[in-house]
Amino acid sequence: MKAILVNDQQNASMQLIGDLSSMHAIRFRKYLLDFIDNNDLDLTIDLNQINDIDLGGFNALILGQRKLEQKGKTLKLNFGYNLALREFMALTKIDGFLLN
Repeated sequence: MKAILVNDQQNASMQLIGDLSSMHAIRFRKYLLDFIDNNDLDLTIDLNQINDIDLGGFNALILGQRKLEQKGKTLKLNFGYNLALREFMALTKIDGFLLN
């Protein structure tokens, strides 16, 4: 997995490319939580180019959302044209945790 990060004074955008499963998800979770700890920004994560995601990947996103919420910040997810990811999130009802 590759993460491209762009931020300005109030917002950060992260584009993820590749897989967000198994070890990639574990590394991403650490990267995401470290980023949140060290910044006071709203965050948008672009998942349009994610090929594979498992519960570890969703866990990282949920933990990130909760941590941002504690800081009074928001996490927005952009799925773009990734219909398979949208459908998976709807079927598992994980979208309810992440899109509230």
